[in-house]
Amino acid sequence: MSLPQILEQLKSKGVKFDVKANFAKDIEQSLKHSVDIYKGVTVTLPTDYVLTEVDKSWLHPDLIKTRAVYTRSALDQQANVGDFSSLVGSYYTHKVDDIGAIKKEEFTVVDTGVPLDKIWSELFEGMTVKQAYTKLALTKLENNGVKKSIINTSIDKANFLAKSNSPKSTYHYNMLYKASGSYLFYNHVMKPVNGKVLVHVSPLIGFVEQKTASEIHSDLLSEKDFLNVNKLKEEQRNRAYSDCYWTGGNVVNTFTMRKPVPNYKNLIKNSVVYRMEKGVFSPNPIVDKLPVDIILFLTPEAKNIPANRNFEQDLSKNVIKMKANVDTLQKLTKYYKSMFKEHLIEGDNLLLPRDIVQHLV
Repeated sequence: MSLPQILEQLKSKGVKFDVKANFAKDIEQSLKHSVDIYKGVTVTLPTDYVLTEVDKSWLHPDLIKTRAVYTRSALDQQANVGDFSSLVGSYYTHKVDDIGAIKKEEFTVVDTGVPLDKIWSELFEGMTVKQAYTKLALTKLENNGVKKSIINTSIDKANFLAKSNSPKSTYHYNMLYKASGSYLFYNHVMKPVNGKVLVHVSPLIGFVEQKTASEIHSDLLSEKDFLNVNKLKEEQRNRAYSDCYWTGGNVVNTFTMRKPVPNYKNLIKNSVVYRMEKGVFSPNPIVDKLPVDIILFLTPEAKNIPANRNFEQDLSKNVIKMKANVDTLQKLTKYYKSMFKEHLIEGDNLLLPRDIVQHLV
């Protein structure tokens, strides 16, 4: 079902949508769950609305995320921030005083949550939105023998990554809220705290603190506009691969290398900028399902990888690791002579083991 069809069906059931500046298809979560999932929208639902599979399109699986700012602490390069679109990093702001002196302030910023795939799936088994709200509010998760609510578990994880229990400010998004006569889901949308919101511009740029009286987009990440890793200058490559860390060992990272939306500069005017110095980012481990063009675009040539950064692939030979499937092999058939080892080819003939040839019968 296309997005316009989904919207039309849901609107007929009393569902309202308020699309934000970061509205886009979430490529990684869509591939992970084998269904089109979108981000950047506030959804208003009647209290008796029954959730179905169609609602996976807007009820984002990365539920109850926490974003918090702390006094700067040491960064652990091996920190487990979460598989998708999460981070912990060292950031700074600067201000110019009345006599022109620059005042620099250093912070740790965390953006994380807890895996809730099982709970997310259960929401679509005939629950009303009211029941879903209750489930998310009352479910307890155990950590080190202590059971806490989902949101408090998410906050605890943020505190752990920041090595502090005293955040300067804390925000949440991907939240289901109860309103008068309805429920609201803030999909990558954030409520202000003390009249401010911390918006993620992009992993390499950082965050901006914006003043607002109402909810706004929680990020400004584009759908599929990535840095061209093979056209970066040396200083830029060092920033992308040496100042940014991620676990998993794959050089392709659709989170770290994602650009902001084209008009982001117009959306962050008069904001306080939290610039990224170093950070640990999610690996977004969905590479084997990505389109070939994105894998190729995000895989640097061997000469463009800083010497101090190691990945699980042997990139020194400019080899790209790809999932072997029927579709890929069919597309590569015409190039078989350059792919197969010499002892398997004789002129225009293949020299195949008998047990392989039997599969052709």
